[in-house]
Order: sequence, then structure tokens, then C-alpha cells
Amino acid sequence: MKKCILILSFLTLTLGLSAQVYVGGNVSFSATAIDQTVDNTTTEVGRTTSFSILPEAGYFLADDLSVGGKVGISLQRQNTNPGGDDNISSLLRFHISPYVRKYFSLGDKLYLYGEGGVSFATGTEKNTVGGTTSDGPTVTDFSVAIAPGMEYKVSDRFAVNMDLGGLGYTIHKTTSSGNPETITKDKRFYFNAGFDNLSFGVKYYLNMGASTSE
Repeated sequence: MKKCILILSFLTLTLGLSAQVYVGGNVSFSATAIDQTVDNTTTEVGRTTSFSILPEAGYFLADDLSVGGKVGISLQRQNTNPGGDDNISSLLRFHISPYVRKYFSLGDKLYLYGEGGVSFATGTEKNTVGGTTSDGPTVTDFSVAIAPGMEYKVSDRFAVNMDLGGLGYTIHKTTSSGNPETITKDKRFYFNAGFDNLSFGVKYYLNMGASTSE
């Protein structure tokens, strides 16, 4: 987390030399519980919690073209035996995602953008069984993608944005902690579109004259 904050602070300070600077980010949280009912008795048999925070900073090379990046962390925690001795796997990962965005005006305050970027995430899984914790595999993801999005300027300084899925290529790599080491790679192309692949973020412009509002 300290590494994340230092990188973001350095990026913001560096970009602060330009007048066309913005900061923002995305936060997400989800929780899922699985219940099983036998003879009218209901028992929770599984629980999954996910959380991520991705601060963002960038600047405009032109009125309709920006470069930036997100740096942050995510945590996924799964308990497959919440009613008895805990059987927990947790994965804390570090993320970095630089990008380029091209904006197209749809009105005074609404903009469509196309984004191209790469993303990298890595972390080591921790497994806890009966109070004993051990290291699991190291999980690394790398992807290249292009994606559409929309941005609405609430005011001169504040905006909200919505990402709409995308098209890309990803490599999911799992490295075991055993001896001998085992590496598994899952490579795939993907296309996500529709309202079930939405993500939202907020943005704050450090200079009112900058950005797509001109």
C-alpha cells in the first residue's frame, strides 16, 4: 500500500507541472454468500468478498487526448467452510494500468471516449485452514485492451465516467509455491459489452480550463 501511495504521489506531483491535470479513481466492493438448505435447516456453506481501490492520475496532451494511469490494490477473500473450521483463501494484489484516451464530444458536458492501455496485477495467495496459514500460488495477470467509455462533466472540476467493457488479450499466470515449481498460463482473447460489464469512476480536474470541456 505504501508503494501504491508513493507512486501515485510522484505521478501527481510530476503531472502537476502541467495545467491540464486530473486525478480520480475507482472503488469497488462485492460480497456473496452461498446457503444450503437440508430438511428445512439452512447453513451457510460459502462466502466470497472482493474489494479494490484504484487511484488515477493523468493529463491532457490536447483538448481531446489524454494519457494517464491507475495504481492500486485489490483483495479477494473466499471462505469455503464459514460454519465450521475456517477454510480461507485470500489474494491481495498490486495493480498498475497506464492508458491513452481519445475523446469525442456528444454535447456541452457529455463525452464518448476510446481507451487503449495495458494492465498488470500480481500477488501471492494465502491459505488458512484451521488457524494455520501458508503461502499458495503467485497469481499474475497481464492484458492489452481497447475499450469504450463515457464521461459526464458535473461541473468545471468534477466528472463521472463509465467504462463499457472492451476487447483485449490477457495472460493469467499461476506459479505454485511447491517444489518443483509449476507454472500454468491461461491465454485468451475476450470481448465484453453490455450493461453487465460496467464500472464507474470519478475525476477531479486541477485546472478548470483544461480537459474536454473547452
